[in-house]
Amino acid sequence: MNVATPRFRERAERTPCASARFAFGPGGKRGGRKSGRKGAMGVTERTVFIDMDDIMELAAKEAAGGTRSILTAYIDPSPEHRHEAQRWQSKVNSGLRALTQQYPGDKLLERTVEQVRRELLKLPVEVRHRGLVYIRSLEPDWVWWRSVHARIGTRFAWGRRPAVLPLLSFIQRLPSVGVFVAWQDEVHSFSWRQGVLEEAEHWELELDTEHWRRFAAAAAPNPARGRAYVTHEDRFESRFAKLVASRFAELAPDVEKVADQHGWDLLLVFAADAVRDIFVNALSRRWREKVISNNGKHFAYIDVKELADATAEAVAAWRDRWEETHVNQLMERFHGRGKAVAGGQEVLALLAQNRVERLYLCARMRIPGYLRKEDADAGALGELSPLRLRVPDGYEHAYEAEPEFIEEVVAGALVRGVEVIPLHGACADPMRAVGGLGAYIRY
Repeated sequence: MNVATPRFRERAERTPCASARFAFGPGGKRGGRKSGRKGAMGVTERTVFIDMDDIMELAAKEAAGGTRSILTAYIDPSPEHRHEAQRWQSKVNSGLRALTQQYPGDKLLERTVEQVRRELLKLPVEVRHRGLVYIRSLEPDWVWWRSVHARIGTRFAWGRRPAVLPLLSFIQRLPSVGVFVAWQDEVHSFSWRQGVLEEAEHWELELDTEHWRRFAAAAAPNPARGRAYVTHEDRFESRFAKLVASRFAELAPDVEKVADQHGWDLLLVFAADAVRDIFVNALSRRWREKVISNNGKHFAYIDVKELADATAEAVAAWRDRWEETHVNQLMERFHGRGKAVAGGQEVLALLAQNRVERLYLCARMRIPGYLRKEDADAGALGELSPLRLRVPDGYEHAYEAEPEFIEEVVAGALVRGVEVIPLHGACADPMRAVGGLGAYIRY
């Protein structure tokens, strides 16, 4: 693949995509022209991203009569064995076998497992080299699947509804990010979302300083002229910094227009500290507030793989800090007796009463619980929540153990319009200590 600039290196053959290119001439005049350079990143087929509408559609799907009839499979090949078909198939067989052992004698599950096995083998080979989400129901007959480029974990579930918690974590931890690699005279922008890095726009800035050079004097041996030369260099650097700042200020409206077009949630700028500060300060306040830390990294040239890895690291670090901050704020509000609650059954009761505005839960915590039976008389149960961590004495007949209890909690929250925030790693420790659930309440 052709490389138009020594600052640009490519590692893989990709579908080309055009980029816009702008030159800034003397006096701040701008002229736009299409660049002939081919795009750095793309995909061999059109990437289909997972969004919140997909998750809401899945959360609303519930098996008729409350019977288990929906199989959810998350299959994540390890990066070091991504292209080994035998390992991928072994992981699938192992997960499906463990699922049938969890529900012995379930004939519908056995039929669904066999159908899923056959259908997975018919998928394109390249799909099996990436993460896969496959959701299948036979009664009624429907299927939903997506191939993803980032890690999504491996999990198999059999329930009344699709298991959407891993999808929710996936889209929240891998948002849409505008990635900029900036130098004093050139800016490359990329769109990064759910592990896919695609080139967006490319701008070149003409920093014409030729007319300054006639004022430059050579260094002289005598101290007086030597001091004058140093003073001239200092002035040149100051003037040059102001010129760069003015060019970035002229570029800022175009940058923000591209950001709006792509719908970026965050901005990430890789540049030397001085250049990064000038670039960020040129943006409006709305976009400055969306800039996240680059972990001190910048690039002398663009290596696509290194840029994608650095972006993933920076976004993960930002999300960890975000979750930690929000959990601490929730716990402070809870201990201060504000409109916040933390615990287990207390949160579930408020959720049943439509009083929860935002729900926090531990993404990897398996919370055992009970679900009210479909044929139970809700009126006779009084104020008891349909989701219970423990069943009160005398009500054992009305509830049954639910292996996918946390998925029932998530789906119940989403269909009520509640914002659900899965927590990961050490950020979730305060929630684990109080039962795994926390919430802001409406009243």
